[in-house]
Amino acid sequence: MPKSVLLLWLEGPLQSWGYDSKFGVRETLPFPTKSGVIGLICCALGEKVPQNGFLKELASSSMEVKAYKNKVNEKTEQVFSFIMRDFQTIGTDYDENDPFENLMIPKKSDGKKPVGSGAMITYRYAIQNGKFAVFLEYERDLAQTVYKALQTPKWDLYLGRKAYIPTEFISQGIFNSKEDALEKLRQLLESKNLTEDFSVVEGIYDACDVMLLNDVPVSLGRHKSYANRYVSIIKKEE
Repeated sequence: MPKSVLLLWLEGPLQSWGYDSKFGVRETLPFPTKSGVIGLICCALGEKVPQNGFLKELASSSMEVKAYKNKVNEKTEQVFSFIMRDFQTIGTDYDENDPFENLMIPKKSDGKKPVGSGAMITYRYAIQNGKFAVFLEYERDLAQTVYKALQTPKWDLYLGRKAYIPTEFISQGIFNSKEDALEKLRQLLESKNLTEDFSVVEGIYDACDVMLLNDVPVSLGRHKSYANRYVSIIKKEE
């Protein structure tokens, strides 16, 4: 069956794409993860816990990410994305006798309070000023399904966390080839005055920074599991 290429654009004041997170420290990579992008698509489709066969189809596409920064000219300064740390506390000074405030107190999975519960400290990392293009290739029928869902999502779409809303339409089109998608991307970059910073491609390439990521979703829901993939980070030469 013929394949189609989807072009996604992820832009917003803050984004977070976790890869090795615990409750107290929520890390982020400097680019979108595959699990994060597939999770975003599942939200658009209204798939809270997709069947493993369908999830495998969604995760089957290779994923390429391109990161962008503002161009420099005589009127503007260079603007990069960077990772910021947000220090937060939760579960403090709530009244246990108030039904609503009691909901805010951290609890275990059985609904009971942990021993010594009270204020809990967390560190949450986020990408500030991030702008990313994502390319996905699917068989045409599945690509059309995903494209329509991103156009009219069943659930709200966020960039890694519910507080991080996109400031641009995520779905930028469905195309017959990568070249057609790149042409659309060039038009978008020109309108936003952006230039490429780096790209992330699947596989191992010489003279590149290589990472092993555990971010290919195998099953979601209560019992999540992920598979590994290698990605190479290619820095754009000035």
